[in-house]
Amino acid sequence: MQIAVNIISIQIAWAACAYGAIAGLPIIGVLGCMMALGLGVALSSQRDTLIYLSVLLGLYGLATESILASSGVIRYGAQGPFSEIAPVWIVTLWMAFSVLIFPAFKWFIGRPIAASVLGGTMAPFSYLAADRLGALRLSEPVLAFFAIAVIWAVALPLAIHARTLLTRRQ
Repeated sequence: MQIAVNIISIQIAWAACAYGAIAGLPIIGVLGCMMALGLGVALSSQRDTLIYLSVLLGLYGLATESILASSGVIRYGAQGPFSEIAPVWIVTLWMAFSVLIFPAFKWFIGRPIAASVLGGTMAPFSYLAADRLGALRLSEPVLAFFAIAVIWAVALPLAIHARTLLTRRQ
């Protein structure tokens, strides 16, 4: 049941981010992401680990999305005052994504190549959908698709490994 709730809440958060970016109201996405993250934390038996993981994913997302923004590969809707820094709504979406690491991606523990393949092949389609909706613009779609694939091919196995390390510490 927890997996289904987490998956649905992330889908709602993604839609809220897309709608908020299109409408110029990024707070809608931020609130959707905080709802998903709060629900994930409330349902988790490893709350501290999930919170730490969400911060780590947020920092990774801030860094990588800012590189994409500053290089002009992606232009975000509802950007905010600094176009070379990732907008708050995309960073909170990275944070909210942490709820899927608990427990939806449990199968990927000890399988970094499988996690890398999943992240690298699936995530770019989410960005492509956001582009088609107008929440962001991929300036060079092939380059953007490749960059996003690499970012997520690294992110997912690292997040799963971080989850494992954080769980052992507690």
